[in-house]
Amino acid sequence: MQRHSGMLSNRQDLTLIAALGGALLFAACGDDGGGQDGPETGTPVISLVADDASLRVVVGDEIEVAVSVERADYDGPVEVVVDGLPENVVADSVVIDGGDSDAVLVIRASEQALTQGPLAIALRASAADAEPSVVDRRLYVAGVPGSFDESYGDAGMLNLKPLDLPGQGLAAAVMDDQGRLVFGGYGFITGSPDGIAFVARLDANGEYDPSFGVGGKLTGLVKENPSRVTRLLPDGEGGYRLVMTTGDGSALGYVIAIDGNGDLRTSYGDNGYSPDFDSVFWCAQVGASTLCEGFDSVVKVDGTGQLVPDFELFDAGAVRSFYGQGDGVLVGTSVEGDFTVHRVTATGALDTSFGVDGVMTIPNNYPDRPLAQVTDLSVDSLGRGLATASASVSVGGSSTPVLIRFNPDGTAVSGFADGGRALMLPEGESGSAGTATM
Repeated sequence: MQRHSGMLSNRQDLTLIAALGGALLFAACGDDGGGQDGPETGTPVISLVADDASLRVVVGDEIEVAVSVERADYDGPVEVVVDGLPENVVADSVVIDGGDSDAVLVIRASEQALTQGPLAIALRASAADAEPSVVDRRLYVAGVPGSFDESYGDAGMLNLKPLDLPGQGLAAAVMDDQGRLVFGGYGFITGSPDGIAFVARLDANGEYDPSFGVGGKLTGLVKENPSRVTRLLPDGEGGYRLVMTTGDGSALGYVIAIDGNGDLRTSYGDNGYSPDFDSVFWCAQVGASTLCEGFDSVVKVDGTGQLVPDFELFDAGAVRSFYGQGDGVLVGTSVEGDFTVHRVTATGALDTSFGVDGVMTIPNNYPDRPLAQVTDLSVDSLGRGLATASASVSVGGSSTPVLIRFNPDGTAVSGFADGGRALMLPEGESGSAGTATM
């Protein structure tokens, strides 16, 4: 879409050049007649310019959009309006006087506006005797930061049942750069120790993606049954690393490499499977390698699917989550007190540019639930972080699930809910925090 917008701007520039060229040519031809008093006035031309291909307005708020107009053979007023706005979103027209070229449009979304987008809108400039100039833009109507996005699924939630089994366990999820949700876990029969691993992908509309696996789903990518997908990591090449554990009591772990269509990368490990290792709980993709940490050890699987011997990583204590970021790893912990995230470099040392000496803390405002557990982490393309967390009475006890947003430098996003924290359930209700993805 952005590329299309750029092409439109180029076409407008060409139209302006052609119009100016035609006007000059007409004037020159008029002079050639010899009997005229002077050159004729050219056709009035206006060209609208606006920044930002994508616009975002929050429900109950407004945004300012800077616009400017270029004129040829015209020095009168130009009116600028916005076409295609949805219900309960309005914009006042502005008039740019002849002596000016710049103005500011204000787009407002009322409290009754629905969250939706991207929407195709148009900024349109018009003036007497001139062809209108139109600039296409995308508009997102967003909810208050930290609230549910009602435009996705059922009021911001999807009810998924990828396997035809009574029990479904969702263990991992990631949003790719095309807006597709990829998630994995296992299905089971209540009371049975068996588990059937699965991974599935939805398209940008929330429907199963038919280009992935069979009907958007994969099962059977296991060395042996029972098994579970415990982590799902993008590999940076359009595919994914699936971290699996067996459910037969041995609790072994291994990594599977699949491409973007759901097919095994047979050049990885043994036909797509890494060697077995002790079961792990937290994993991160760092470059081509996969880091996996359990209670007692850290395992590194290199880009070829082989184990790296004698690998050691900084000990952050009671680790609860792991996320690869560039050449380092974000590590979420479970501690008495505040929510805590470390950033560790690829060499195993703390990254002192993050937070305070490599450690970020977000206050736990629930004194009756002192155990602060950061259960999952994710980072967007700009380095901004998202974490799910729980303030708990004790391990396994009653919990308050929390969503946390933080900046690349390890500071809280102050404009997100309450000092970077948002409750995931209504005040007073208990529950468990799930996965985080951006």
